[in-house]
Amino acid sequence: QKRAIAVSTRDGVNESCDSDGQWFGVDRVETALRSADTAQRAVTTVLDDLRRFTSGLPQEDDICAVAFSRQA
Repeated sequence: QKRAIAVSTRDGVNESCDSDGQWFGVDRVETALRSADTAQRAVTTVLDDLRRFTSGLPQEDDICAVAFSRQA
């Protein structure tokens, strides 16, 4: 059965910067979500990708991602 997953992130996810000052952005969130097959994996994938992107730089804003799913 197909599963529908809804994800919401705070602006601190999209606006997190790498060492060059580039934002993580919506496109990177969407790319991370393409491989997620559960709500838990969606959140984990986005946050893991964000940590790699920022390379341990200090967090400047709140980081929050919430997901839920249901059988379609």
